[in-house]
Amino acid sequence: MKGAAMSSGKTLKYAVMILAIVALAGLAIVVGTGGLRAGDRSAPAAGPGTVDVTITEGTNFAVALSPDGKTLVADLLGSLWTIPAQGGKATRISDELLEARQPSVSPAGTQVAFQGFYDADGWDIWTVGTDGSNPKRVTSGPYDDLEPQWSHDGTRIAFSSDRSRNYDIWILDTRTGNVRRVTKDPAQDYAPAWSPDDREIAFLSTRQKPGEASSPGAGQPQTSVWSIDVDTGAERQLSATRGRLGPPTWSGDGKQAIYTVIADGGARIEIGGQSVAAGEDVFPYRVQWISPGDLLYTADGKIKRRTVGSDRSQTVEFSATIPLRRANYTKRTHDVDSRAPRRALGIVRPVVSPDGKRVAFAALGDIWVMDIGSKPTRVTSDRFLDADPAWSPDGSRLVYSSDRAETGNLDLWIRDLRSGQDRRLTHLPNADYGATWSPDGKRIAFLSMLPHQQGAAVDVVDVDSGTVSERYRSAQRIPSNPTWSPDGRVLLVAAFDQYSQRFREGIWKLTLIPATDGAPQILEDVLTDRSAVSGIDEGPVWSPDGTRIALVNGGVLRIIAVDATGKPRGEARALTTEAAHAPSWTRDSKSILYLATDRLKMLSVADGRSTDVPLDLTYQPSIPAGGLIVHAGRLWNGRDDQAQTDMDVVVDGNRIKAVQPHDTRLHTGRVVDASNQTLIPGLIEMHGHFYREYGEALGRLYLAYGITTDRDTAGMQYRSLEIREATDAGVRLGPRFYFSAPALDGTRVAFAEMYAVDSTQQLDRELERSSRLGYDFFKMYVKLPETFQKRIVEYGHQVGMPSSSHFLYPAVTFGADGTEHVGGRASALGNVYNDQMQLLARSGMELCPTIAVGGGFNQLAADDATLMDDERLRVLSPDWAIEPTREAVDRVRQASPVARQQAWTRLTRLSHALLTLVRSGGVVIAGTDAPNMPAGVGLHGELELYVKGGFTPVEALRTATVTAADALGAGADLGTIAPGKLADMVVIDGNPLTRIEDARRVNTVIKNGQVLDMKLIMTGQSSNGTNTSP
Repeated sequence: MKGAAMSSGKTLKYAVMILAIVALAGLAIVVGTGGLRAGDRSAPAAGPGTVDVTITEGTNFAVALSPDGKTLVADLLGSLWTIPAQGGKATRISDELLEARQPSVSPAGTQVAFQGFYDADGWDIWTVGTDGSNPKRVTSGPYDDLEPQWSHDGTRIAFSSDRSRNYDIWILDTRTGNVRRVTKDPAQDYAPAWSPDDREIAFLSTRQKPGEASSPGAGQPQTSVWSIDVDTGAERQLSATRGRLGPPTWSGDGKQAIYTVIADGGARIEIGGQSVAAGEDVFPYRVQWISPGDLLYTADGKIKRRTVGSDRSQTVEFSATIPLRRANYTKRTHDVDSRAPRRALGIVRPVVSPDGKRVAFAALGDIWVMDIGSKPTRVTSDRFLDADPAWSPDGSRLVYSSDRAETGNLDLWIRDLRSGQDRRLTHLPNADYGATWSPDGKRIAFLSMLPHQQGAAVDVVDVDSGTVSERYRSAQRIPSNPTWSPDGRVLLVAAFDQYSQRFREGIWKLTLIPATDGAPQILEDVLTDRSAVSGIDEGPVWSPDGTRIALVNGGVLRIIAVDATGKPRGEARALTTEAAHAPSWTRDSKSILYLATDRLKMLSVADGRSTDVPLDLTYQPSIPAGGLIVHAGRLWNGRDDQAQTDMDVVVDGNRIKAVQPHDTRLHTGRVVDASNQTLIPGLIEMHGHFYREYGEALGRLYLAYGITTDRDTAGMQYRSLEIREATDAGVRLGPRFYFSAPALDGTRVAFAEMYAVDSTQQLDRELERSSRLGYDFFKMYVKLPETFQKRIVEYGHQVGMPSSSHFLYPAVTFGADGTEHVGGRASALGNVYNDQMQLLARSGMELCPTIAVGGGFNQLAADDATLMDDERLRVLSPDWAIEPTREAVDRVRQASPVARQQAWTRLTRLSHALLTLVRSGGVVIAGTDAPNMPAGVGLHGELELYVKGGFTPVEALRTATVTAADALGAGADLGTIAPGKLADMVVIDGNPLTRIEDARRVNTVIKNGQVLDMKLIMTGQSSNGTNTSP
C-alpha cells in the first residue's frame, strides 16, 4: 500500500502506514461507532448495474480548512471532497481514478495541493481548484512526491520526495516550477510544515540524537520532529516523543510543534507535552488550527473540532454518495470431466543447447529434452519436483534442481545425457535453483534461497569437488538467475534495489558480481528508475561472445550491447513487439530462443526474424473410473446448519452421484467406512502461495490438512501453469489449483513474483498473454495505478477472469471482484468504520481477510502447542520454512500478559467485524497468505480465529467451502456435498461443527474421486509401495 510503512502502495493512506505495524502490536480492532454490528442488516448487495451508497464516516482520512473558514476539503476514500464547514453533503472535486491524498488549501483559498497517483509516473504533487476546476500535475518524474504544504505567502509548496533515493524535504516554487532540496540527512525526512513566518519547515525524521530510543515497535525506526531554516539550513530537534508520530503543525507563536501520537494502545494529539483527545481514535494526519484555541482533526470516523483544554469535541457531520458499478459476467471454469489429451502450456525455463539443435525444459513435473523438429522425451520421470535445466558448455550434461533427496530440499543434480546417470551436486539446507554453467564447465552458479522467501544468495559450486562459495547475498528479495561473462570472471543478475528505506518497494537493477573476489557493482545507468527485467525468468542472459545481454523489459525481448566487463555501450534495443519470456542464447551468439506466450520461437539477432519451434507435448487429466461409496456417521453438506447422520455418498468417477441414507446393499466395490467420523466438503484455501522452493511435498501438506483446492493470488509466469498441469495429470499429489496471472504491479515492485508494468501497451500484452495461457484471475498489486486497474477489471470481465487486489476503493466502484487482507480496512487503533463496511456489504465484493497472517496464527500457536507440534509439518515442510514461525511464536510466549491480552482483544474484535459483515450481506472467504505461516495448518488457524470472534463453526467452515467455491465461479462443482458435484470430501476424526479445532483431525481425503489415505499423503507412496507418478 502506497504510504504504508512496509509498502508504498496506493489506496491506503499515511495512517495505514501505522496500522500495519501497530495492529500487529496488539491494538483492538472493532467496528466503528457508526458501522454495522452483529445482527444488523444492511441493504442487500448490489446486483448488476449501478447503485448509490451513502457513507457518513471515513476510515483514515485527512481534512483541511479553507482560509475563510467556510469549506472543508477531505480525502475520503482517496478522492478529494469539499464539505461545508458546518457539515453537510460532500462534493467530489477530483477524478475518481486519480488517487488524491493529504490536501492543503492555498492561502488564497482557490486551490488545493495534494499528492496524486494517476499513472506509471507514481505519486506527484497536484493542484486543483476548490471547485474542482483545472486539475494540474505540478511535479513529475519516476520518484514519489508526497505530503504537500503551501507556504503562508502562497508562492511555494513544501513536500517530501525520494528524488535522491532517500526521503528529504523539497520546495516547489509555484511561480517558476523550480524545485530544490532542503534536507540532506541520510535519515528519512518527510511530512513538512511551514512555520508561521515561512522561515522554517518542521518535519518528521528517523534521525536520532545520541541516547534516544531506537524504535517504537519491532523493526520500525523511531520518528521525531525536527525543523530546518529554509535559508541557512540550520536544523534543530523540536520534539522526541515516544511513539508513532503524525505530521506536525506549528503552534501559532511558532515555538512548538503539534502532532498526533500512537503509542501504548491509544492515540492522542500532543501539544507541548499536553495530551489532547486521548480517548479518541485520532487519525494520524495533520491537525489544523481554526482559531488560536481550537483544533480541527479527524478521529472516530468523523471530522472533529475541539477547544484545547476541553474534554469534549464537536463532530462535523457529513455524507458522501458513492456510485457502485457491478458487472454481470460469467467466470471461466475448469474442464474437470474430459479425459481428452490437453496441450501443456507450463513450459518452464526452456534453454537452447549450445549447438542450437536441442531444447531442454521442465514440464509436467519432469525435465525434458527435445531435438528441434521432433517430439520431446523425458529425462526424469518421478513424482518429485524437477526444474530449471541448464546445458553444460559441451551439451553433454544438464544441471537441474530436484527435491528427490531424503531431505526434501531442492538440490542441484547433474544428469549425464550419455550414460543417463544422475549425481547430486549440492547438499545445502535450503532450496537451490536457477543454475547456470560457467563457460569452462568447471563451475555452476545458482541461487540458494534464504529462509522464508526473503531473499537468496548467489553461490558458485565446483562441479568436481562440490565445494560451494557464496558470492552475493540479497536479504531483501530473490535476484534473477545468474549468468556468466565469457571469461568466467563475472556473474550478472538483476538484483532488487530498494528505492528508499521508508517504503519496501524497489526496482530490479543489473548487478555485476565477481565470481571469485570483490564487491558487487550495480549498473546505475542502465534503464534508470525502472526495473531492468519485468519478472521471474526474464534474464539477463549474457551472450557467449560477451558483446550483448538479452532480457525481457517492458514485457518484450531486448538486447543491450556491453563491453568485456559487462558495462553497457548503448541503450536497450527491442527485438520483439509480442510478449516474451525466458530468453537463452545459442553458442554462436546469433540466435535467441524464447517463449512467445504459448509458442517457442527462435529469433535471429542479425535480422530480427523469428521462427516457430514446434513443441508437441500433451497430458491426459487423471480422472478415476469406477464407483466409490463413502459411509458417513455424520455428513455436513456445506450448506445446512446441521449435519445429517448415517449417510452414504455414492461416487461415480470423479462426481457425486447420490447422497442418501445409509444402505448396506450399496456397499459393493470400494467403500470408505467413516461411520464413526464426520464427512465435510474439501476445504478451499483462498489466499495461498505455491512456490517451487518448497518442493512437491507442499501439495501433500495442503492435502494433509484437508485442503483440496488452493487459490494462489500471485502466480509465477509459466511455473504456476506447470504446477497445475503436473497435479492435474497425476504426476504429483496436491490440491486442485486456481492461479492468478502474475501479480501486476507498477514501476516499483515489492516482490520477485510481481510483474513490473509501466505502460498501457505492456499492460495490454500481459492481459492477452494471461488470458491465452488460461490463468484463472488477475491480481492487482499495490503500486498499480487505478487507471490500469480499471483496464484490467474491464478486460477480465470480457474474458471471464475475475480480479482482486489489496484495495477497496475505487476498485469497488468499477467492478473489481475481490480485495485481500482486512488489515488495510482498519484505523491504526483497529476500528472499521461505516465507509468500509457499507461498501463491502452493498457491493458483494469478496473480502479475504487473512487475519492469521497479521499475528493471529502466532497467538493461537502460543496458546495451543499442537498447531506447530504436528507430524504433518515435521514431515512435509522443510525446517527452514517453518523456523521463522517457531521463532515468532516463541516471542509471543515471552510477551507480557498485557500485550497478549491486547493482541487477543484485537483479533477477537476483528473476527467479530467480519461476522458483522457476513451477517450484513457481505462476502468473506478464508485465506491465509501462506507460507507467511505454515501452509495447511494456517487455514485452520484462520477458521479458529473466526470462531473466537463469534462465528459459529458452521459459519466459519462456509468461508472455506461453499462461499469460497462461489467466489471461484466453481459453485457448480465445488464447496458442497451434493449430487452432481465433484467428489472433494474430507473424513474428520471428531465433529468440527461443535468444535472447530476438530477440523484439523484429518483421517482421509477424497479429491476428484480419488481416495487418499494419510500414508499416501505423508509418504507419497500408496499402501502397496508404489509412488504417485504415472
